[in-house]
Formats: sequence, structure tokens, C-alpha cells
Amino acid sequence: NRREEPLTGQNDYIVYAVRQNEGFDSHRMLLECAARHTGLPASSFRREQAEGEKPQLLGGPELHFSVSHSGDWWCCAFGEQELGLDIQINRPCRAEGLARRFFHPNEVDWLEGQNFSQQAFYRLWTAKESCVKLSGRGFGDGFSGFSVAPPHPARPVWRILPFDPDYTLCLCANRIDHVTIEEIER
Repeated sequence: NRREEPLTGQNDYIVYAVRQNEGFDSHRMLLECAARHTGLPASSFRREQAEGEKPQLLGGPELHFSVSHSGDWWCCAFGEQELGLDIQINRPCRAEGLARRFFHPNEVDWLEGQNFSQQAFYRLWTAKESCVKLSGRGFGDGFSGFSVAPPHPARPVWRILPFDPDYTLCLCANRIDHVTIEEIER
């Protein structure tokens, strides 16, 4: 199944979505998705990661990617530019307490204006995680040290993507033009 969502910007991205099952192998699926994306055999790719840096796929054309999983879903995005992807299952949570503990004060204020709704909370949470993945900084640099609350800065941009209504899926990049979501049946 393919779902396309035109977005504003300059770059195209593809998100592969796969339902996880028992024995699911994230590494193997990453290589299979890279093969699907490039037309090269999965065996030509290898994943490497230097300490403190973002992982890379070697053995084919330069690909930027980001992987995320939550609940039943595993997702991987590819693009020609750096990107970050996050998916979260929309489970009931104490949005106000989590926001006050982990979010920037501007985000807490914005969420308060949204009555700390679960939908608004997960929009910000996935936006923050995808921005952290884009930067490669990791969570140790302070989740509360930056804000993605509307109106958010011009760069990077983040977009909540149309997906399973029980989940929030967010892509972050310096520019986004078009995103295709392809569900892979297994």
C-alpha cells in the first residue's frame, strides 16, 4: 500500500512501514528496504556506526536514513539529505507531567493551550525525537533545550505524516518536498 502526501520544500523522502512480528530483525529489514529503494541486492549493503555518530549504510549510493519502531510498527525513511523519523503508539499518558519534566517551556505553554491533549502531546514528542535523530546529538544533550512548538523555526522542518490513526509518525529534515509512505506486507 502506498500513501503519498505532498509537502512543502525541496527534497523527496520515502518511508517504509512494516508490521513487526515475533523474531522481527530490524537490521535485516533495513538492508531489505535499502535494496528496495535502490534496486541493489540487500547483500551489497552494510550498516556501520562510529561512536557518537549517526549510523551509515555503506556499499551502495549515499543514503541517509532513520529508523523508528513502536507497538506493531517498524518504519524506516530514506532521503538524499539528513533526516530523522519517529513513530509512537498513541497510548494514554500523563501528558502534562511528561511535558513539564522533558519539554521546553515554550512547548509546555503551547500544550497548556491545547489542554494537554494526547494528540498534541504526541505531535510534539515525535517532532522532538525526529529532530534529535536528524541532528545526531542524542538525547543526552537535553530534550528540553530546544522547542518544536508552533510556530516552530523555519529549519529544520517537521511534518506529521498520515498513517495508522493509533500512531503518530513524524519526519524531520532541513527541507521536505514530498513524502511517500509504502507499507510492506510480510
